[in-house]
Amino acid sequence: MLLAGTAAYGRVDAGTSQARQATPVPITFAEGRISFQAPPGFTALTAAEMATRFGAGAPRQAVGNPGRTTIISYDLMMDRANATALEAGRKHFTTTIGQALPGLKWVVNTVDRIGTRDWAHLEYTAKGEQGILYQILLIGVYDGRVLMFTFNSPVMEFPRVERAFRTSMATITAKP
Repeated sequence: MLLAGTAAYGRVDAGTSQARQATPVPITFAEGRISFQAPPGFTALTAAEMATRFGAGAPRQAVGNPGRTTIISYDLMMDRANATALEAGRKHFTTTIGQALPGLKWVVNTVDRIGTRDWAHLEYTAKGEQGILYQILLIGVYDGRVLMFTFNSPVMEFPRVERAFRTSMATITAKP
């Protein structure tokens, strides 16, 4: 995984009217074939943080804000998939997630084009260990394998990070 700085986002500094530049964090994985821009200030979670946050079945990679309250996990999984089966995958995840998370409230549950790719696009709120979370799940197919991104944040924090999440989602690219 590669973490380095590039283009700037504008941000107004608290208490001043001057704009300060915050740099998004370019992330590459899958031998450099897949990339996206994480929000400014996000850094890779350590192995210990991954184990604590996700336990068994953890994604291989994640980045988070400095307080680790807001996390983006991403993985090119070993599971095989067919790019024409996104709707079937969406239905499968809808059922699985719905059974696993009592009290879940769906916000978005569609297949959408985001950036340059089609995704099973699921957004919902559900009670988690850290309180009520807002979660965005993007499930796609790359090179015959499941490509998954999860953007999650406490519901109370989500309005402050939503724009950065959606900007990040739009930057996901994959080399043919």
